[in-house]
Amino acid sequence: MKVEAAKPRDILVVTINAAGENSTINEIKRLSKPGRRVYVSADDIPKVKNGRGVILISTSKGVITGVEAKKQRLGGELLVSVF
Repeated sequence: MKVEAAKPRDILVVTINAAGENSTINEIKRLSKPGRRVYVSADDIPKVKNGRGVILISTSKGVITGVEAKKQRLGGELLVSVF
């Protein structure tokens, strides 16, 4: 995951597979919606497909992956799960 500078906002780029491998996204699921926000603590961050997927979380330190949030002991709003 990396952030590219752009106008008027930066762009979040999520890379699922390394270059040269079969790169397919099977599922993208929006977890929080305007009518139903989903918040979790660092201990309750879910895994996607036994760790093969990615969870994006909006924290006080910005938008980061679930793995990084667990390392930094940060909770926040679940945004997207990608597999």
